[in-house]
Amino acid sequence: MKDALRREADQAGRISDADFQTLTALILDETGIRLPESHHRSVRRFVAGRLATLGMGPDRYLERLRAHSDEYDRFVAAVTIGETYFFREEKHFAVLESHLLPALFEAGRPCLWSAACATGEEAISLAAMAMAQGRGGAPFSVMASDINAESLARFSRGRFSENAFRRDGERFRHLLGPHIRREGGEYHLSRDLLSRIDIRRINLFKDNLDALADAFDVIFLRNVMIYMPMEARRDILTRVIPALKPGGALFLGAAEVPLVANPNLKLMEHEGVYFFRRKSIAEKIRGAGFDARLLDQLQRRREVEAAVRRFMPGGRREPHPVDTRRIMSYASQKLQNPLFRVEDDIDFSVAVQFLQIVCLINADQIAEARDLLELVDSVLPENEISLFLSGYLEMAANRADRARHRYARAIHMAHDFWPARFYLAMLTQDISPRQAYQEYHRCERDIMAYIARNAYHFHFLLEGFNARYFLSMCGKWIERLDRAGEGEAGP
Repeated sequence: MKDALRREADQAGRISDADFQTLTALILDETGIRLPESHHRSVRRFVAGRLATLGMGPDRYLERLRAHSDEYDRFVAAVTIGETYFFREEKHFAVLESHLLPALFEAGRPCLWSAACATGEEAISLAAMAMAQGRGGAPFSVMASDINAESLARFSRGRFSENAFRRDGERFRHLLGPHIRREGGEYHLSRDLLSRIDIRRINLFKDNLDALADAFDVIFLRNVMIYMPMEARRDILTRVIPALKPGGALFLGAAEVPLVANPNLKLMEHEGVYFFRRKSIAEKIRGAGFDARLLDQLQRRREVEAAVRRFMPGGRREPHPVDTRRIMSYASQKLQNPLFRVEDDIDFSVAVQFLQIVCLINADQIAEARDLLELVDSVLPENEISLFLSGYLEMAANRADRARHRYARAIHMAHDFWPARFYLAMLTQDISPRQAYQEYHRCERDIMAYIARNAYHFHFLLEGFNARYFLSMCGKWIERLDRAGEGEAGP
């Protein structure tokens, strides 16, 4: 045994760190997965074994991966994590059974998608529950997809081991009774249930999903993004969300919910279970709302004191440098999903403070908002976010001159900061209509560019509306000033 382990270690040692980094970069580029360190050893071992079998070095192996689909499939099977079992996270299936499926069957034909099905246990669980709910043969559809061709081949055979059954999921195991039988050491799935599942190979990170637009009432995308960097998570969601019907439900793994926020999704809670719902057109027009639960959560966690301690380690009081675009993006994501968090990131801590100020303003707690802004400003250099919020507070106190000054300073620091320009234009209308007309035109131009980029970092500053609302307001004020003869100077 010791000799075998030593030989295995020697074989894995043939892969240099540089070669291994090239392979992990390929994994990230092809799948969006940042390979966790816990899997480094097994992947090194796999690659070393393939090099020995094929009699080639790492460079030629990389070429082979790109040129031979069979080798690529074998590699993907080795690097992807296919842990699954029947009715995993049974609390999700409890919500599906009691809350979602009855309404979906009443409305028509439920369409479900297991978007990272591995060897199929999740998709089979969905189909078995749908068959039980749709008594009398009510129609439904289940699609199952995965990037791993080997896993899909096992799924298609309909053979499962004892490992497919766990304590978690026991509550619904009886639903499998009519569809599965034990033969020797295996469980065989009935062809009737298996034939109801549309099995496809899909790379969620790269394949074109346009044909799936508005196709599904429920998508299970669980434990896919936990090893992905934020950019990859955002890319996957941008591709998958359009496959949900408006109002459709998206289930993620419990550990993934705090990692995800998207302006097209609304966080839902039912009997202690969190999932996301795709917003309707009306909700998207309205944008994100502010509610007391978010404010209570922010206050309860006492983020202010924790953040200030991090800004000034050891009592140091120099202003802390900030990345304002990153901060605004974090704050907007936190608004979309109150559970969203980024560990050990000072820009995220700052974002929470700014979001809390906005929530206080929207709750008409102006004095508290001003106190918190002063606290945050005491440890940050001058920045456009603080200037904008300060301008808003001055405007609320009917100090228009001070508000205009703050908004102008914010625009000077960030020329495309159109929320500040919009309010500057509003405050300028009475004293200089032509200047206001020009500001509205610039604001309109900047909002259109913002929308074209699919940006939403200003989202938390927009009073619960989305950018298109402000674009329409700019158009109305431009038209009104034109009618009053104040647009002659042009933009």
